[in-house]
Amino acid sequence: MGGKGSGGRRSGAGRRKKATHLRGIDGGAGRRGPMDPPAGAAPPPPVADVALLEPPAGLGAIESDIWRAWAPLAHAIGTLTAATAANFGQLCVLEADRRELWARYQRHLSASGEPRLLLQMDRKEELATRREHRTLAKDIHARMKDFMIAPFGKELAPPGEPGAGEIDPIDRFMRK
Repeated sequence: MGGKGSGGRRSGAGRRKKATHLRGIDGGAGRRGPMDPPAGAAPPPPVADVALLEPPAGLGAIESDIWRAWAPLAHAIGTLTAATAANFGQLCVLEADRRELWARYQRHLSASGEPRLLLQMDRKEELATRREHRTLAKDIHARMKDFMIAPFGKELAPPGEPGAGEIDPIDRFMRK
């Protein structure tokens, strides 16, 4: 029973195939995304919204400077849109808060990095400041990843140039 040569797969077993018209809408039977568009279909042209490069009116001066520095990066990748502008504004506010907190902490340190004797923070305040800075830095880094402006370690190929700058891993083993 069930040993070698006892049959194989049962006919009709397994997941049923999804109808073609449904597969075109929401992808294959697994967890894949929608199918690729037909070869003749042209991708929609990217919409360049230059108004997003200017900070919204509600941001302060420091937040606006951060917006002007980071917005072109996120806009070039396509992650800064009208729908994500509010979240990007929150990212700028968090970064401004982190910078202000770090500057306040640095004012308590001397040039050598040791706490100044006259303006020394008490230990609890110092730990709370460091904890708050660490939490802000983690939140900022997570949001920067949402907008793909955090360093990920590998450089992205520019659009239209698939594999630009790729090095074949086999090349180092080949004689030249």
